[in-house]
Amino acid sequence: GMGVHVSNWRLAKAVATARPGVTVGTISGTALDVVYVRLLQLGDPGGHARRALQALDAKFDVSIGQSVTDRYFIPGGKAPDDRFRSAPMQIVRTHDGQRTFPLPNGDAQPVALKLDDEIIELLIATGFAEAWLAKEGHGGKVFINFLNKIELPKVVGGAVDAKYAIMQGGAPSEDARSTWEEIVALASDFVNHDMYLISSPMWNFSIPYRLKQYIDIIMQAGILFNFTENGVEGLAKGKKMFCITTRGSNYAKGSPMEQFDFIEPYLRSIFGFAGIYDITFVNAQPLDYAPGITQSSMQLAKHEAQQMAAAI
Repeated sequence: GMGVHVSNWRLAKAVATARPGVTVGTISGTALDVVYVRLLQLGDPGGHARRALQALDAKFDVSIGQSVTDRYFIPGGKAPDDRFRSAPMQIVRTHDGQRTFPLPNGDAQPVALKLDDEIIELLIATGFAEAWLAKEGHGGKVFINFLNKIELPKVVGGAVDAKYAIMQGGAPSEDARSTWEEIVALASDFVNHDMYLISSPMWNFSIPYRLKQYIDIIMQAGILFNFTENGVEGLAKGKKMFCITTRGSNYAKGSPMEQFDFIEPYLRSIFGFAGIYDITFVNAQPLDYAPGITQSSMQLAKHEAQQMAAAI
């Protein structure tokens, strides 16, 4: 899981330009519609959002970016006590506008669904804007990550049977083969990289379930680790990992809340099991206190992340 606008265009650009062609900047595609709607209502500090939206219109000869700007931009920013106008909810409807669907009576029939045009425009515009800003002015590589929109294979049923059959020298059943091949592909893709970036919010003192699911998928014997006569041997030795997290409270070492931080100990343990010990953390915290504290915490975390990227 990528943290909402923590792995943003600034960080992705810093990573991509640190060693062009070697390091890859990754931006989080999560909730960009909400982020840009709020940035525009804050007056678009620095003018970056409007500049990127103008680039969208110029590149494709459309007016989507201008429509988004007209809808949400507040010159000088909203008043401090005013509430944000919300981004539209992503609700699917039938083509005749219905939001509820009858249960099938007899044979199941396909139901054509759609999103409102305003939502589609906002999703296109904000995804383009974030990627365009990350790529502006350099030829390095930038990826956008939609981990929550990728259907991860489920490690249940036949997939579990396949795992243990292989561990015991057997072969997966035909029914489980395709799912197991997806799992192997994801695990192999992970171990083939030299450097990793994890960006994650803290959920109930730990990581989001989607990130936990991804880790459960890739941590496979024979790919990320082996069992030997001398114990476990990690197969991802010599690799580096960078973890950027966001937390509502302050879980720094020595603080009263340190005991509730289950993100850093878990990630260090599970990836240490795979042989990855060179792990650097940047923790944006606390973010749920007064607005001034939140902003200074974010600025400090951004500075640390930029220093981290420059040192790669």
